[in-house]
Amino acid sequence: MLVTGHQHRALAGKLFGVPYVQPGHRGNYVGRIQLTLEADAQNHYQITASNQKLLKTGEQKPAIKTSTAFRQTEKAMEAWLARPLAHIEGSLTYDDPFQVRLRGGAFINFIQKNPDGNYGV
Repeated sequence: MLVTGHQHRALAGKLFGVPYVQPGHRGNYVGRIQLTLEADAQNHYQITASNQKLLKTGEQKPAIKTSTAFRQTEKAMEAWLARPLAHIEGSLTYDDPFQVRLRGGAFINFIQKNPDGNYGV
């Protein structure tokens, strides 16, 4: 089976007998591949059938048990996402790229400074 995603296309099917999914982009879908396995006399397993499909995430409801288990994590994540990414002093536009390289500017500082105001990671 192939689980792909580089092209961000919404695909599910078989190619040369191999099941595949590619769940699109931005979490719109989740790919699901179900395989049926059967053992032979030597206990070697073979895939005898497959079912591949895309599930639209906006139409699915999480299980109550799952929602409850992740509630605290979700609240913490929402609080983290609500924090400001940066504070910009000045304009993000500039007329002279060479001077910005030498002396910096709001845009370069926005890209290169971390939240503590220091350069680098």
